[in-house]
Amino acid sequence: MDAALRVVRYLKNQPGQGLLLSSKVDNKVTTYCDADWAACPLTRKSVTGYMIKIGDSLVSWKAKKQTTVSRSSAEAEYRSLASTISELVWLLGIPSEVNAKVELPVQNYSDSKTAIQIAANPFPLAEVGSCDGCTKISDESSKAPIFAKESEVALASLYQ
Repeated sequence: MDAALRVVRYLKNQPGQGLLLSSKVDNKVTTYCDADWAACPLTRKSVTGYMIKIGDSLVSWKAKKQTTVSRSSAEAEYRSLASTISELVWLLGIPSEVNAKVELPVQNYSDSKTAIQIAANPFPLAEVGSCDGCTKISDESSKAPIFAKESEVALASLYQ
């Protein structure tokens, strides 16, 4: 309900602008994520961006400076992937509450092979090295298969 109120407030405060939603019925969920390593020249913090689409409709997007300094681009990309998955887990709970169906598996596109390999690694993150405070991406918490794929075009960069 809070998300719906946020959208209504946005539309009210932005006359002439709005969200374009497709009229086609498509229950396929697709996500794109990207990070810009050390984007802020003052703090050296990275910027994370992601977008989530259901069918042809953009339903969630975010670009935000990360809270900690990443030591490598792979760590920044992994943090981006983790924040995308956490938003996706929350978002996938909404259709189940209103008895709507979502096509599984969900495709998550990232332009970082390293972040995808770290996410698929069954070993604890402590063995990876410098990713202190990172959250382990787990399919168990979402109860839905989520697959990360490499993308040649970083669409999430458009929203940063």
